[in-house]
Amino acid sequence: MNLVSISNSDYGRVRLVGGSAPDEGRVEIFYNNEWVTICDDYWQREEAEVICRQLGYIDVDEFYDRAHFGEGYGPILGQMSCDGNEAYWQQCLYIGWGTTGCSHSEDVGVRCLSETSLPNGGIAGVVIFVAFVAVFIGVVFYIHANHPRRTEEELVIGNHTLL
Repeated sequence: MNLVSISNSDYGRVRLVGGSAPDEGRVEIFYNNEWVTICDDYWQREEAEVICRQLGYIDVDEFYDRAHFGEGYGPILGQMSCDGNEAYWQQCLYIGWGTTGCSHSEDVGVRCLSETSLPNGGIAGVVIFVAFVAVFIGVVFYIHANHPRRTEEELVIGNHTLL
């Protein structure tokens, strides 16, 4: 087996296709002016983490094999192997394009985590009730009445506008 490592940033954009939300789908990579898929041989959490990170998500929620989000078409990237710390898939090892013995029934997919990340590992979220907006940071809740005199600043945490 002859593995190569490529770090050229001129190619390799990533997208997710076929999911029910923007943070999930079949993984496709733009290469040689076309979108191609990744074979599920060696596909594990580490590879999915790199894909989600490259797309700007904070982590991977689930990773899928066997064309969970449907089959793609065109060339297939073979046997991608990552440590999980890489910033881009191009920094991982892989066999090559179209020479893998894989079919599109083995296309990989991911569901990435898309929560907003806060300092110290906190998570920000908003829960909207009929008359109240509850903003939670970690385990501390802040309740704002849904009142016409509410100022916009009350619903901003850091650089994140919550409503």
